[in-house]
Amino acid sequence: MIDYSGCLEYKGFFGSVNYCMTDKILYGKILGHPHLLAMYHGDTLESFVADFHEAVDFHIESEEWVEEAAKPEHELATT
Repeated sequence: MIDYSGCLEYKGFFGSVNYCMTDKILYGKILGHPHLLAMYHGDTLESFVADFHEAVDFHIESEEWVEEAAKPEHELATT
């Protein structure tokens, strides 16, 4: 089992927390989803967390859109 202590958590998603001293920004990526590359950043803790929340919300909305788009337009009638 993966240890997510020290990570951000929002709606069941976990995200890494990193700091770049050169650029003076916080950055990270959503963890535990091998087919998802969602990164976020911020120059303040508040903007960093907000960007993480936006990345998670966007991913959830995208999944819902894909599921809806995959539904057949009309159900086939069985006789």
